[in-house]
Amino acid sequence: MFTCEAQIILNRLVIKMSVPRSSTVSAVKIRGSNGEPQFAYPTPAESDPPPIILHNAGRAFNKQNAVFGFVSDPALSLLGSFGNGSFVAECTIDGEIHHFTGTPVQATLADIALLGPQLLKRFASFDDVGPLAQALAANSIGQITNAPLYLDFAYAENGCLLLNGWMANFGYLDVYVLVNGCASVARSRDAIISNRPDVTDHIRGQGFPEIRGDGHGFTLAADCLDPSQPVTIGILQDGVFYIVEQPTPPMSQDKGRVFQLLLGARQGTSFTPLEKITRMLTPFLRSNHRSLDYDVVSTSQWSDGSAPRLSIIVPFYKEWRFLYSLLAMIKDAPLDYEWVIVCDDATIFPQMNLQIANQPDSVRQRITFVLPRQNVGYGHANNIGVKVAKGQRVLLMNSDIWLKSFDVLEVGIRALDDGSFSLLGFTLLFEDQTIQHDGLAFKRSVEVGNRYLALHPGKGLPAESTTARYQLAEAQAVTGALMLIERDLFNEIGGFADRYIGGDFEDADLCLTLRQRGQKVGLVRSTEIFHLERQSIRLDAVNSVGFARTLVNCERFNRRWEDTLEAAARASSPNTDTRLKVVN
Repeated sequence: MFTCEAQIILNRLVIKMSVPRSSTVSAVKIRGSNGEPQFAYPTPAESDPPPIILHNAGRAFNKQNAVFGFVSDPALSLLGSFGNGSFVAECTIDGEIHHFTGTPVQATLADIALLGPQLLKRFASFDDVGPLAQALAANSIGQITNAPLYLDFAYAENGCLLLNGWMANFGYLDVYVLVNGCASVARSRDAIISNRPDVTDHIRGQGFPEIRGDGHGFTLAADCLDPSQPVTIGILQDGVFYIVEQPTPPMSQDKGRVFQLLLGARQGTSFTPLEKITRMLTPFLRSNHRSLDYDVVSTSQWSDGSAPRLSIIVPFYKEWRFLYSLLAMIKDAPLDYEWVIVCDDATIFPQMNLQIANQPDSVRQRITFVLPRQNVGYGHANNIGVKVAKGQRVLLMNSDIWLKSFDVLEVGIRALDDGSFSLLGFTLLFEDQTIQHDGLAFKRSVEVGNRYLALHPGKGLPAESTTARYQLAEAQAVTGALMLIERDLFNEIGGFADRYIGGDFEDADLCLTLRQRGQKVGLVRSTEIFHLERQSIRLDAVNSVGFARTLVNCERFNRRWEDTLEAAARASSPNTDTRLKVVN
């Protein structure tokens, strides 16, 4: 008889496998709603992104069974990942795979002492919560009643709670905030500390005995499935956890304040590492429960078993009126082009569906119309489009692209077919004939903590006049606004990566992935393609959701590619010509 139990304790998933005394548990995987392992022991050799590590905590014996224990690394949004109230475990027992389902239990303070010596020993080895776990297990709990504390703001979403407030000497003490019993915890050393001289003046006026500085303000994040429960705020000192207060946070509906607090920390008087900010931002930018399901509303028609020579994938989001210009292009396009239109916004589906349905057969028969069942973002919308496309070559195209001529696409198709390049982008112009895109370059920027950004060299400058109508050039990377690639190759490398949020850095990641495989990325240079985005491009406001998304995606991109880009930069001479190299 095998059983599997799961508890959530101090930001960690604890798995207890009960098996006969002679049995052995050699592998454990806890799978998410998408079927991919979220936690694993041992860690798979190749997995992108890798699952969270489960550590083997050994086994204990009772009269009949052996109990194998496993403890995960800490993970923000751990509770949110189990928001549906269940888990699926795949365990290898005596060489055979067994599956279990259950509901993870959120631990209380009393549950710590019941973990057993093996699991407690593992918890004690963790630098972040080891001393706290030992104090709670020994019931070394006290009370402090004279530490001034105030919560200014609280917001919960996607299984994460953000708290902002102040506490006397917060930045100088070992403070722990326990949420949902002790299922999750946030520490003062992981919080964003802000200087609050006003608080210093206030508590000095109240006769508070010891003031260590102005670092009283804090912003912190913790897992939370039930924000209506009180939180426990305490100080760990000399092996004793002293409870200061157990308030119920005053929940707000102002999500914008979340971004103001976290992004504003970049500009404060106290240095806050970017990693700390992006870790707190992430749960408020993306739902934990995205569905990648979709419906094919209508499909293109090709006779005699033929296939289109090119499938053009066009995602739509928010602005549906670009469909008018797209339909005009379709009418003038070669008849062997398929157009896969992905409506990634249910609010604009009725207008788009009506416009497509009212087109003549000669147009409708070349259109496949797809509706994801929820907003999936730019990368997944393209991945879905490629999945349903019938052509072997696919062109990923933004809805605000205007093609003055289709000859430029034929140049790209020939370069793809003859093996000159594995992926091609295209020069894109603004309406006034200035450059919007002419290849990507990677430069460090102080705006993102001196990390690499993908930039557009020459953006806003007049397009160069050449005697040749088209030129082919090798590029380090190109924008996903218009990108040509073989469908099988796109699927082979996994399409646009899932690690990015909301259409940012996927294109650069894809290009670098191909170059890492030894394949070439190219650019078709012309003056025949226009990108009809706003001419005066501004950076997102520093406290906006858009900038928050850029920061998080930039951190993820650099985590994967910074070493590669830095090595390439070191290998280049200061006098290296960084302009695109014309190859024809």
